[in-house]
Amino acid sequence: RWGDGFSLAPTRIAWLNNGIVTANAALAQNTWVAQIAAQRIVVPGTDTFISAQLNLDTNDTDPASFQVVAANEGKGDRYAIRADGRWTGEDVMTEGVIMRSGRERLGRFQSSVPLLLQRKEGLEITVPQTPMSGSLDFDDRFAAILAFLPRLGEPVSGQLQAKIDIDGPVQDPAIRGKIAISDT
Repeated sequence: RWGDGFSLAPTRIAWLNNGIVTANAALAQNTWVAQIAAQRIVVPGTDTFISAQLNLDTNDTDPASFQVVAANEGKGDRYAIRADGRWTGEDVMTEGVIMRSGRERLGRFQSSVPLLLQRKEGLEITVPQTPMSGSLDFDDRFAAILAFLPRLGEPVSGQLQAKIDIDGPVQDPAIRGKIAISDT
């Protein structure tokens, strides 16, 4: 039982190397409201930092919106992955880009995943049987992707071309597309 609900007063947490997480929330049986932000959260084993913002209010037409940026600040080229999304109460929709030096678009991705907000005695979230969809288009050096992953062994070089589509039920989606890898 919910009782009076749950509330989190505005809270600030220092996170590792200069990272900051802030949050406040009020969750009750019929209403969820929260704001969560993260700034400069380090990805262990990389030169990558993540910043994110989530706004949730189940009283709004679109109950949630979010933004995520992963920025690699290593030597050489600088890469970023930026994603914006919203939850309509029926689907979580995301669109994003992979960038070099903040200007050159190397790839893009999008997704739509069913997530149904139901108002009964209280709020419920279910994953309906409706299909999900998504896509990824990328064409550049491996470095743009590897910059966000922990370094394991020798550096990998080469070119990666990918055009991938995902669709079908969330429990068993079909993945189709082409991936080409070259040494150049």
